[in-house]
Amino acid sequence: MSDPLDQSQQVSQERLTLMSGDWVEIPGARGRMEQMDFGNGLFLHLAELDVYGEAAFAVENYMAPGWIGGSWNILGALEIAPPGMPALACDAQHALIMRIDVSGTQYRLPAGQLIRHVGVTGTLDALRQRYEGSFPDRLAPFLGSGSAEVGLERVGVTARMRHVGASMFSRHLTGPGRRFQLEGLAMLFLHEVIASYCGDALSVSEEEALPEWEHAVFDAVSARIRTNPGEPLVTALLASEMGVSENRLNSIFRIKTGKSCAEVVRAARMELAKKLLEEGDLALKQVAVEVGFNHVSNFSRAYRRWFGENPGRAQRR
Repeated sequence: MSDPLDQSQQVSQERLTLMSGDWVEIPGARGRMEQMDFGNGLFLHLAELDVYGEAAFAVENYMAPGWIGGSWNILGALEIAPPGMPALACDAQHALIMRIDVSGTQYRLPAGQLIRHVGVTGTLDALRQRYEGSFPDRLAPFLGSGSAEVGLERVGVTARMRHVGASMFSRHLTGPGRRFQLEGLAMLFLHEVIASYCGDALSVSEEEALPEWEHAVFDAVSARIRTNPGEPLVTALLASEMGVSENRLNSIFRIKTGKSCAEVVRAARMELAKKLLEEGDLALKQVAVEVGFNHVSNFSRAYRRWFGENPGRAQRR
Protein backbone atom coordinates (compact mmCIF):
# COMPACT_ATOMS: atom_id res chain seq x y z
CA MET A 1 0.00 0.00 0.00
CA SER A 2 1.43 3.39 -1.03
CA ASP A 3 2.12 6.14 1.46
CA PRO A 4 -0.61 8.87 1.32
CA LEU A 5 2.10 11.51 1.80
CA ASP A 6 3.96 10.19 -1.24
CA GLN A 7 0.72 10.36 -3.24
CA SER A 8 0.05 13.97 -2.19
CA GLN A 9 3.60 14.92 -3.15
CA GLN A 10 3.14 13.30 -6.55
CA VAL A 11 -0.12 15.19 -7.12
CA SER A 12 1.58 18.48 -6.27
CA GLN A 13 4.54 17.74 -8.53
CA GLU A 14 2.19 17.19 -11.47
CA ARG A 15 1.05 20.81 -11.10
CA LEU A 16 4.55 22.24 -10.94
CA THR A 17 6.65 23.66 -13.73
CA LEU A 18 9.77 24.12 -11.62
CA MET A 19 11.52 20.75 -11.56
CA SER A 20 14.82 21.96 -10.10
CA GLY A 21 15.60 23.02 -6.55
CA ASP A 22 14.63 21.49 -3.22
CA TRP A 23 11.28 19.90 -2.46
CA VAL A 24 9.85 21.66 0.58
CA GLU A 25 6.82 21.11 2.78
CA ILE A 26 5.54 23.58 5.34
CA PRO A 27 2.17 23.53 7.13
CA GLY A 28 -0.36 24.41 4.42
CA ALA A 29 1.94 24.35 1.38
CA ARG A 30 4.38 22.19 -0.55
CA GLY A 31 6.43 22.61 -3.67
CA ARG A 32 9.90 23.51 -4.87
CA MET A 33 12.33 26.29 -4.05
CA GLU A 34 15.54 27.05 -5.91
CA GLN A 35 18.27 29.49 -4.98
CA MET A 36 21.21 30.51 -7.16
CA ASP A 37 24.29 32.53 -6.25
CA PHE A 38 25.88 33.60 -9.54
CA GLY A 39 29.09 34.67 -7.81
CA ASN A 40 28.88 38.26 -9.05
CA GLY A 41 26.71 39.81 -6.35
CA LEU A 42 23.51 38.61 -8.02
CA PHE A 43 21.17 36.08 -6.40
CA LEU A 44 18.04 34.42 -7.78
CA HIS A 45 15.21 32.81 -5.81
CA LEU A 46 12.47 30.80 -7.55
CA ALA A 47 9.57 29.16 -5.75
CA GLU A 48 6.52 27.25 -6.91
CA LEU A 49 4.16 26.25 -4.14
CA ASP A 50 0.83 24.44 -4.06
CA VAL A 51 -0.91 26.22 -1.16
CA TYR A 52 -3.71 24.00 0.10
CA GLY A 53 -4.14 25.69 3.52
CA GLU A 54 -3.25 28.97 5.19
CA ALA A 55 0.55 29.02 5.28
CA ALA A 56 3.18 31.29 6.80
CA PHE A 57 6.91 31.17 7.40
CA ALA A 58 9.69 33.47 8.53
CA VAL A 59 12.88 34.12 6.55
CA GLU A 60 16.34 34.26 8.09
CA ASN A 61 18.40 36.82 6.20
CA TYR A 62 21.55 35.15 4.89
CA MET A 63 22.90 38.14 2.92
CA ALA A 64 25.30 40.71 4.33
CA PRO A 65 23.76 44.18 4.84
CA GLY A 66 23.60 46.32 1.72
CA TRP A 67 21.51 45.00 -1.17
CA ILE A 68 18.46 45.79 -3.30
CA GLY A 69 15.95 43.14 -4.33
CA GLY A 70 12.96 42.74 -6.57
CA SER A 71 10.14 40.31 -5.77
CA TRP A 72 7.09 39.33 -7.82
CA ASN A 73 4.41 36.66 -8.02
CA ILE A 74 3.80 35.57 -11.59
CA LEU A 75 0.92 33.50 -10.29
CA GLY A 76 -0.93 33.70 -6.99
CA ALA A 77 -0.59 36.19 -4.17
CA LEU A 78 1.23 36.49 -0.86
CA GLU A 79 2.01 39.11 1.78
CA ILE A 80 5.47 40.12 2.94
CA ALA A 81 5.79 41.64 6.41
CA PRO A 82 9.29 42.79 7.44
CA PRO A 83 9.98 43.30 11.16
CA GLY A 84 8.32 46.50 12.38
CA MET A 85 6.50 47.20 9.10
CA PRO A 86 2.96 46.56 7.86
CA ALA A 87 2.54 43.76 5.32
CA LEU A 88 2.52 44.50 1.60
CA ALA A 89 0.86 42.29 -1.02
CA CYS A 90 2.87 40.77 -3.82
CA ASP A 91 0.73 39.50 -6.69
CA ALA A 92 0.47 39.39 -10.47
CA GLN A 93 -0.23 43.15 -10.67
CA HIS A 94 2.29 44.44 -8.14
CA ALA A 95 5.96 43.70 -7.63
CA LEU A 96 8.05 44.79 -4.66
CA ILE A 97 11.39 46.53 -4.37
CA MET A 98 13.11 45.92 -1.05
CA ARG A 99 16.12 46.02 1.20
CA ILE A 100 15.71 44.14 4.46
CA ASP A 101 18.95 43.73 6.40
CA VAL A 102 17.38 42.08 9.45
CA SER A 103 15.97 38.58 9.89
CA GLY A 104 12.42 37.65 10.68
CA THR A 105 10.47 38.74 7.58
CA GLN A 106 7.11 36.95 7.49
CA TYR A 107 5.67 35.48 4.29
CA ARG A 108 1.92 34.82 4.47
CA LEU A 109 0.24 32.65 1.80
CA PRO A 110 -3.56 32.50 1.47
CA ALA A 111 -5.00 29.02 0.89
CA GLY A 112 -6.23 27.49 -2.33
CA GLN A 113 -3.73 28.70 -4.92
CA LEU A 114 -0.64 27.85 -6.91
CA ILE A 115 2.14 30.39 -6.38
CA ARG A 116 5.01 31.07 -8.76
CA HIS A 117 7.40 33.51 -7.16
CA VAL A 118 10.54 35.24 -8.45
CA GLY A 119 13.00 37.10 -6.24
CA VAL A 120 16.26 38.67 -7.43
CA THR A 121 18.73 40.52 -5.21
CA GLY A 122 21.91 42.38 -6.02
CA THR A 123 24.50 43.68 -3.57
CA LEU A 124 25.02 47.43 -3.56
CA ASP A 125 28.62 46.98 -4.66
CA ALA A 126 27.60 44.87 -7.64
CA LEU A 127 24.80 47.24 -8.62
CA ARG A 128 27.04 50.28 -8.21
CA GLN A 129 29.39 48.81 -10.82
CA ARG A 130 26.52 48.22 -13.21
CA TYR A 131 25.33 51.81 -12.74
CA GLU A 132 28.89 52.98 -13.41
CA GLY A 133 29.33 54.28 -9.87
CA SER A 134 26.23 56.50 -9.71
CA PHE A 135 22.86 55.20 -8.53
CA PRO A 136 19.61 56.83 -9.67
CA ASP A 137 18.51 59.45 -7.10
CA ARG A 138 15.21 57.62 -6.58
CA LEU A 139 17.08 54.70 -4.98
CA ALA A 140 18.30 56.86 -2.06
CA PRO A 141 15.93 55.17 0.48
CA PHE A 142 17.73 51.86 -0.14
CA LEU A 143 21.32 53.10 0.01
CA GLY A 144 21.77 53.65 3.76
CA SER A 145 25.03 52.58 5.38
CA GLY A 146 23.45 51.01 8.47
CA SER A 147 23.40 47.30 9.18
CA ALA A 148 19.67 47.11 9.97
CA GLU A 149 18.10 48.99 7.05
CA VAL A 150 14.52 48.03 6.18
CA GLY A 151 12.72 49.29 3.09
CA LEU A 152 9.82 47.82 1.13
CA GLU A 153 7.67 49.44 -1.56
CA ARG A 154 5.32 48.30 -4.31
CA VAL A 155 6.08 48.94 -7.97
CA GLY A 156 4.10 48.52 -11.15
CA VAL A 157 4.62 45.40 -13.25
CA THR A 158 5.87 46.12 -16.76
CA ALA A 159 5.26 44.00 -19.85
CA ARG A 160 8.95 43.12 -20.00
CA MET A 161 8.90 42.10 -16.34
CA ARG A 162 6.03 39.74 -17.07
CA HIS A 163 7.84 38.17 -19.99
CA VAL A 164 11.16 37.76 -18.19
CA GLY A 165 9.54 36.35 -15.04
CA ALA A 166 7.43 33.85 -16.98
CA SER A 167 10.47 32.72 -18.97
CA MET A 168 12.19 31.58 -15.77
CA PHE A 169 9.52 28.90 -15.31
CA SER A 170 9.57 27.56 -18.85
CA ARG A 171 9.91 23.78 -19.06
CA HIS A 172 12.16 24.36 -22.07
CA LEU A 173 14.72 26.19 -19.93
CA THR A 174 16.84 23.08 -19.39
CA GLY A 175 20.25 21.62 -20.02
CA PRO A 176 23.76 22.82 -19.25
CA GLY A 177 22.94 26.37 -20.38
CA ARG A 178 20.03 26.82 -17.96
CA ARG A 179 22.09 28.57 -15.27
CA PHE A 180 23.63 30.86 -17.88
CA GLN A 181 20.19 31.82 -19.19
CA LEU A 182 18.76 32.33 -15.71
CA GLU A 183 21.60 34.70 -14.83
CA GLY A 184 20.71 36.91 -17.80
CA LEU A 185 17.01 36.77 -17.01
CA ALA A 186 17.66 37.60 -13.34
CA MET A 187 19.63 40.73 -14.27
CA LEU A 188 16.91 41.85 -16.69
CA PHE A 189 14.24 41.24 -14.06
CA LEU A 190 16.00 43.31 -11.38
CA HIS A 191 16.60 46.07 -13.93
CA GLU A 192 12.89 46.19 -14.75
CA VAL A 193 11.93 46.38 -11.06
CA ILE A 194 14.37 49.23 -10.42
CA ALA A 195 13.39 51.03 -13.64
CA SER A 196 9.70 50.76 -12.74
CA TYR A 197 10.35 52.14 -9.25
CA CYS A 198 12.48 55.00 -10.61
CA GLY A 199 9.93 55.84 -13.31
CA ASP A 200 12.37 54.97 -16.06
CA ALA A 201 10.56 51.92 -17.39
CA LEU A 202 9.62 52.22 -21.03
CA SER A 203 5.90 52.13 -21.69
CA VAL A 204 5.61 49.26 -24.15
CA SER A 205 2.73 47.01 -24.99
CA GLU A 206 2.81 43.29 -24.30
CA GLU A 207 3.20 42.70 -28.03
CA GLU A 208 6.19 45.04 -28.22
CA ALA A 209 7.73 43.24 -25.25
CA LEU A 210 7.70 39.90 -27.06
CA PRO A 211 11.18 38.87 -28.24
CA GLU A 212 11.73 38.37 -31.96
CA TRP A 213 11.79 34.59 -31.68
CA GLU A 214 8.28 34.56 -30.16
CA HIS A 215 7.03 36.73 -33.03
CA ALA A 216 8.59 34.10 -35.31
CA VAL A 217 6.79 31.31 -33.41
CA PHE A 218 3.48 33.10 -33.89
CA ASP A 219 4.14 33.67 -37.60
CA ALA A 220 5.09 30.02 -38.18
CA VAL A 221 2.06 28.58 -36.37
CA SER A 222 -0.30 31.11 -37.95
CA ALA A 223 0.97 30.25 -41.43
CA ARG A 224 0.41 26.57 -40.76
CA ILE A 225 -3.13 27.23 -39.57
CA ARG A 226 -3.92 29.36 -42.63
CA THR A 227 -2.38 26.89 -45.07
CA ASN A 228 -4.24 23.82 -43.88
CA PRO A 229 -6.65 24.36 -40.97
CA GLY A 230 -7.94 20.81 -41.43
CA GLU A 231 -4.72 19.31 -40.06
CA PRO A 232 -4.83 17.89 -36.51
CA LEU A 233 -3.68 21.19 -35.03
CA VAL A 234 -3.49 20.36 -31.34
CA THR A 235 -2.11 23.27 -29.31
CA ALA A 236 0.11 21.08 -27.13
CA LEU A 237 1.73 19.46 -30.17
CA LEU A 238 2.22 22.78 -31.95
CA ALA A 239 3.83 24.20 -28.83
CA SER A 240 6.17 21.22 -28.50
CA GLU A 241 7.24 21.56 -32.13
CA MET A 242 7.97 25.26 -31.60
CA GLY A 243 9.92 24.67 -28.39
CA VAL A 244 7.56 26.55 -26.05
CA SER A 245 5.05 25.46 -23.43
CA GLU A 246 1.36 25.17 -24.29
CA ASN A 247 0.55 28.01 -21.88
CA ARG A 248 3.19 30.24 -23.45
CA LEU A 249 1.93 29.57 -26.99
CA ASN A 250 -1.58 30.50 -25.90
CA SER A 251 -0.20 33.64 -24.23
CA ILE A 252 1.59 34.65 -27.45
CA PHE A 253 -1.61 34.18 -29.46
CA ARG A 254 -3.69 36.14 -26.94
CA ILE A 255 -1.19 38.99 -27.01
CA LYS A 256 -1.16 39.03 -30.81
CA THR A 257 -4.82 38.26 -31.57
CA GLY A 258 -6.84 38.37 -28.34
CA LYS A 259 -7.62 34.66 -28.81
CA SER A 260 -6.03 31.38 -27.76
CA CYS A 261 -4.34 29.19 -30.36
CA ALA A 262 -7.28 26.77 -30.35
CA GLU A 263 -9.72 29.65 -30.93
CA VAL A 264 -7.70 30.83 -33.92
CA VAL A 265 -7.69 27.28 -35.31
CA ARG A 266 -11.47 27.04 -34.83
CA ALA A 267 -12.06 30.37 -36.58
CA ALA A 268 -9.90 29.32 -39.55
CA ARG A 269 -11.76 26.02 -39.84
CA MET A 270 -15.17 27.65 -39.74
CA GLU A 271 -14.24 30.24 -42.36
CA LEU A 272 -12.91 27.50 -44.65
CA ALA A 273 -16.08 25.45 -44.05
CA LYS A 274 -18.26 28.41 -45.00
CA LYS A 275 -16.25 28.94 -48.20
CA LEU A 276 -16.47 25.27 -49.21
CA LEU A 277 -20.20 25.14 -48.50
CA GLU A 278 -20.82 28.26 -50.57
CA GLU A 279 -18.84 26.83 -53.46
CA GLY A 280 -21.05 23.72 -53.34
CA ASP A 281 -18.54 21.30 -54.91
CA LEU A 282 -18.22 18.97 -51.92
CA ALA A 283 -20.68 16.88 -49.97
CA LEU A 284 -21.27 17.81 -46.34
CA LYS A 285 -19.20 14.86 -45.12
CA GLN A 286 -16.29 15.89 -47.34
CA VAL A 287 -16.45 19.46 -46.04
CA ALA A 288 -16.33 18.15 -42.47
CA VAL A 289 -13.18 16.11 -43.24
CA GLU A 290 -11.53 19.04 -45.02
CA VAL A 291 -11.84 21.21 -41.92
CA GLY A 292 -10.63 18.58 -39.45
CA PHE A 293 -13.81 16.81 -38.28
CA ASN A 294 -14.14 13.02 -38.38
CA HIS A 295 -17.90 13.07 -37.78
CA VAL A 296 -20.50 15.16 -39.60
CA SER A 297 -22.56 15.50 -36.43
CA ASN A 298 -19.66 17.14 -34.56
CA PHE A 299 -19.02 19.43 -37.50
CA SER A 300 -22.68 20.40 -37.74
CA ARG A 301 -22.84 21.32 -34.04
CA ALA A 302 -19.63 23.35 -34.27
CA TYR A 303 -20.85 25.16 -37.41
CA ARG A 304 -24.25 25.92 -35.88
CA ARG A 305 -22.65 27.34 -32.73
CA TRP A 306 -20.33 29.49 -34.83
CA PHE A 307 -22.69 30.83 -37.49
CA GLY A 308 -26.12 30.26 -35.95
CA GLU A 309 -27.39 27.98 -38.72
CA ASN A 310 -26.96 24.40 -39.86
CA PRO A 311 -24.28 23.76 -42.51
CA GLY A 312 -26.84 21.95 -44.67
CA ARG A 313 -28.90 25.10 -44.91
CA ALA A 314 -25.86 27.14 -45.84
CA GLN A 315 -24.99 24.57 -48.51
CA ARG A 316 -28.49 24.64 -50.02
CA ARG A 317 -28.52 28.42 -50.05
